[in-house]
Amino acid sequence: MKKIIITYALLIFLAGCQTVEEKIEEPEVKLSAGVSQELDEIKKLYVSPTCYSANFVIETRGKENNIANGSMRIDSVKQRMRFVFNERFLGITLSQVTIADEKVFITSPRENGALFLLSEFEVRGLGFNNIRMPFRLFQDLLYVRIPEEVFLPKTKRVYENGVLTASLSLPGEYGVYVFKNHRLRELHFSRMNGEKIDTDLKGQFQKTLLPSSIEMKTVSSTGQSESLKITFVSYDPKARCVDDLFPMKSR
Repeated sequence: MKKIIITYALLIFLAGCQTVEEKIEEPEVKLSAGVSQELDEIKKLYVSPTCYSANFVIETRGKENNIANGSMRIDSVKQRMRFVFNERFLGITLSQVTIADEKVFITSPRENGALFLLSEFEVRGLGFNNIRMPFRLFQDLLYVRIPEEVFLPKTKRVYENGVLTASLSLPGEYGVYVFKNHRLRELHFSRMNGEKIDTDLKGQFQKTLLPSSIEMKTVSSTGQSESLKITFVSYDPKARCVDDLFPMKSR
């Protein structure tokens, strides 16, 4: 390193001139009044609840049709979640999932427990299907938050007739968020390999920021349409989010 510095200094001296460090600055992006106002309204609206629990029905259609009851406990303060899935009519526990500290812990009657990295975890629904959305995107819907990238100046946005579309580009992935009346109503996710998942957030559950239902749709490589639908049935804004309710190991 010393040799490089000395050589560079010698070149400056021989040239007999002064160098100025060149800074590369990104061009300033000026938002239109409509886009700026809409982003402000979305920010004001989407304030994550600190802790809540909810019950729902999850249903998948396609190569296999399945339905189950589910419950969730969401702690946005400590960034953790707990899911329990039960057989629809008999109430038998099918699986339990805890997400905390960027890890996923899954237990079921057939397994004592398995630990995964959250970065490798995908939404797959019940049984075999091709709905492979990264859970890091899906969890934003349950934390009731909007990705910070939506608000960055460099993000491509279009605002027409009260509808704001924000396009996010990640390595090998592409996401389009569609807002209507300040609320997220659609999320379109695609991969470079051609995989596409369209998510619709319909209605409003009670007086919450949760939709009445979240429905994901895709088409398999064989042309088979597949879907996963979560329909909310109850919501408790006063739920407890103590550590014991988010186990990350078998008891």
